[in-house]
Amino acid sequence: MPLLLLLSVSERPLVQILTSDVVATEMLRSGIGALALTLTVPITTVIAAYTVPNTSNKADTTTDEGADSEAVADPAPTTA
Repeated sequence: MPLLLLLSVSERPLVQILTSDVVATEMLRSGIGALALTLTVPITTVIAAYTVPNTSNKADTTTDEGADSEAVADPAPTTA
């Protein structure tokens, strides 16, 4: 926003405006902001991948083989 104000109010030549410190600062801020936003998702994904414990989907071998594995729990009692 300040850069747009500078361009509209300034009576300097365009080449002098584009090579000024204010333009360089704004370009640097924009570039760093874009880079930070771009890298946020991959960095967060890597951090999440290392912090989540590794679990396997193997079947539990400690269950009773004779037990009924399809037993249904009692339904919740209804109140009238």
